[in-house]
Amino acid sequence: MIDIRIGYTEGLYYGGNIGYTIDEKYRGNGYAFIAYKLVKEVVKAHKTNLLNITNSEDNIPSIRVCQKLGAKYIHTVYLPETNDMREDGRDYNNIWKWYID
Repeated sequence: MIDIRIGYTEGLYYGGNIGYTIDEKYRGNGYAFIAYKLVKEVVKAHKTNLLNITNSEDNIPSIRVCQKLGAKYIHTVYLPETNDMREDGRDYNNIWKWYID
């Protein structure tokens, strides 16, 4: 499953413009990368060419997807106390910029 959130807000800065989940039995097959490539056309239809992608510091598969996409690592940020991702026990997120050609 993949979802795309169009726009630029403080919440999307910390949470990213794209979220995805791969069922455990299907992980390791490159489906996240394929899904990102499919989303490119949706992004272009919304007349934008830049998406924020975020992931936790320990989510190595997601970091690898960002690297494979050619996304640019910006930095790791401390999530604000009011951010809803804190409820999941997350304190930090990596921020990436994906420039779509």
